[in-house]
Amino acid sequence: YRQAWLAGNALSGLADHEKAIELWQASLALLPESEPEQSYATLHRNIGHTAIVIKSYPLAIEHLKQSISHNPHIASTYDSLGTAYRKNKQLLLAMQCYAKALEVDPEWLNAISNMGICLSKEGKTQEAMQQFNQALSINERHFEAHYHLGKILLAQNEKNRALEHLKQAKEINDQGSIVSVDKVEKYLKLAQRSAA
Repeated sequence: YRQAWLAGNALSGLADHEKAIELWQASLALLPESEPEQSYATLHRNIGHTAIVIKSYPLAIEHLKQSISHNPHIASTYDSLGTAYRKNKQLLLAMQCYAKALEVDPEWLNAISNMGICLSKEGKTQEAMQQFNQALSINERHFEAHYHLGKILLAQNEKNRALEHLKQAKEINDQGSIVSVDKVEKYLKLAQRSAA
């Protein structure tokens, strides 16, 4: 099981996500019952996180729930489960997971921003903006908060404020390659045209 686990880790690092999942699943099947709960939690979490990357959301949900059953004390697992639900268009379940992540760690930035994304999708713009501003109060260089605030402000015709946030998002993205540059550039160009 250890060799399959390590090979899965290596393939994940090489972005061969499907094969990594196969190897982690093989490792899980071979894992001795004497192995600590944390080992089960980690393998399930690896599969869940990687399944999100390949957009296999039901698989991600299944494994992240398993990970939580083995270790319910990791904020990132609840956050990832929330993201799998959100991407699977199950916003209520997503928000419940983000809330649980914040119970475990009240300053878990991704859960704060992800809650904002859900609220925005539900048309609760002011509440969404509060979430993004809360994330920025913890880390003023949080990409998602700047990016989503910029989009909301642009939709509200607050072009100059939108431009500020989108420029920040672009700068952060350029330094860390968080997302496709096109995603940020699209809104940044809209804001620049509108603000001119």
